Amino acid sequence: MTVIRKLLWLIGFFALLAVKFELYKSLGQENIDLFKWFEVGTSFVLGIYVSLILIKTWSLRVNYGLFWFVALPITIVAFLSPFAFTSSLPSFLMSSELVTWLFRTSLYNPVLLGVLSGILLPFSLFSGAITLKKQQG
Repeated sequence: MTVIRKLLWLIGFFALLAVKFELYKSLGQENIDLFKWFEVGTSFVLGIYVSLILIKTWSLRVNYGLFWFVALPITIVAFLSPFAFTSSLPSFLMSSELVTWLFRTSLYNPVLLGVLSGILLPFSLFSGAITLKKQQG
């Protein structure tokens, strides 16, 4: 990646942060349901933007292990908190200790989980499995 592309990416990153901050100020915390969706959604978009600089080639090469066992579960946990705020989960799910723990985790870390899922989801879809080349000689 050339220096100019990296510089443009950095300018875009700060512009995205500024837009997120302005939307955050205008939204406020009056409507907590919308605020939770906004918090996770914008963090997810920010994570996707960060992945733009990490992914070298944009050909679809799915890393199934990373997708099924890391990216998809983190994305589900990230969006669990706003979903639980905007709708009622069935009582049998809330009685589960695992679901309660996941809900607390997503409640206390929505921005981190949103960014992480935004980075890992495209990375798992476009990075492919890493292959090591054998050294000759």
